[in-house]
Amino acid sequence: MGKHHLTLLGFSPRTYPILIELAADFLCIHPNELQVLVILNMPESKSFESQWIPSDWLPPTFYDLENWDIEKETGIIMPGTMHEPSVSMVWNSVTKAKPSLSRERLGRIIHPSAEISASAQIDTGTWVHPNVTVSSLSVVGFCCHLNRNSSLGHHNILGDFSRLNPGAHTAGFCNIGSKTTLGIGAVCIEKITVGSGCIVGAGAVIISDGTDGQRALGVPAKWQTLT
Repeated sequence: MGKHHLTLLGFSPRTYPILIELAADFLCIHPNELQVLVILNMPESKSFESQWIPSDWLPPTFYDLENWDIEKETGIIMPGTMHEPSVSMVWNSVTKAKPSLSRERLGRIIHPSAEISASAQIDTGTWVHPNVTVSSLSVVGFCCHLNRNSSLGHHNILGDFSRLNPGAHTAGFCNIGSKTTLGIGAVCIEKITVGSGCIVGAGAVIISDGTDGQRALGVPAKWQTLT
């Protein structure tokens, strides 16, 4: 037990077991074989409610950011949260304290059931859940999150820190900006551009382009400025 190591940047008790199971599936091990180190920069984040994980799992080890020695790191390094703006905020605070930590040091966690085209590109720090499809010539950015049963069509771009919630789908030639979230069951028809910092509501059907800092709701979706 504990022979495999995962290092999480940041911590969310509710999403922790989801990420651990995904990492264990990627490594083809049981979750109780995974030793997890959680890097924190806020002491108040150290509280851990054991009811969020099964009793036979190894508890995570919490470590202060300022004392973390990157040169001795042997685990797969990944974001420890799933949602914006926490993912980018944690990354910015970690790299400010540890400027030697480059994007290339992070890993990729891709579930074995995901279908990733040989011509697609997935950047580091990205979590890919079960039954995800990334089609031909699509590019997934840094620290993205593709939740279960979502898909990117061919020739897509998904910007850094962006997220597809369960069942979200894009058709071909879509360009999704950075720090943007597509809600559960949202759909983009082909050749759609969605700006950065946008939120697409659950079940929305996007048939027109959206600019930075907007949200889309409804069928067909109407774009509104976030306030």
